Amino acid sequence: MKSAPGARVEAAPAASPASREASLDLNVVYTDGQIWNPAMRRNDPVRLRSYQGTRIDPNTPFVSPMLDIRPGDTIRVRLNNKLPPDATCLESGGNVNVPHCFNGTNLHTHGLWVNPAGNGDNVLISINPGVSFEYEYNVPSDHPAGTFWYHTHLHGSTALQVSSGMAGALIIRGNRPPVRQADGKIASGDIDTLLQPTRTQPFRERVLVLQQIQYACREANGTIKTNPD
Repeated sequence: MKSAPGARVEAAPAASPASREASLDLNVVYTDGQIWNPAMRRNDPVRLRSYQGTRIDPNTPFVSPMLDIRPGDTIRVRLNNKLPPDATCLESGGNVNVPHCFNGTNLHTHGLWVNPAGNGDNVLISINPGVSFEYEYNVPSDHPAGTFWYHTHLHGSTALQVSSGMAGALIIRGNRPPVRQADGKIASGDIDTLLQPTRTQPFRERVLVLQQIQYACREANGTIKTNPD
């Protein structure tokens, strides 16, 4: 399982004083590391596709950065696919929902109210090996606060890559309290206004991204175990 997220990436003032941007540069590569095996009580060696970059802690290479923003912010993510070529990524036609193009990728922000076309939250884009692409997510000013997540979403390789750890937390924080409107109805506010620590009851925020990491079992000499059948 992967747990606490890596570096916190917050939005900073952009060109306009009223706008803020959170920027993230992610390289998609093969990463060698170790994952704790609780059944065997040991670290297992793994080689997985993962996000790497300046925001990734080398001590936790399969834990992606957490995006921490507010309504009205812009998220920019540059995705650089540095995986080896994959011939199945260049095939045309056929059923895209069968396993294929394991080294192709893209990015999806799960749950956000953002543009699904162009360089927005477009899950139909294919970023093949050797290709870079910059996403821009313009979060509306009336977007509700909440905990969301981003992850790879290329049809044919989604499950394989997400189960390698290619996913991260995306938190939108808000400060709008519920208000009573002129017609007497209550307009929803942000959950952040309800979950407030006090001087006598402080609480610590813990962000968890839970995902089973799938990996090959290896022999003592490092070769991957295979089933003779």
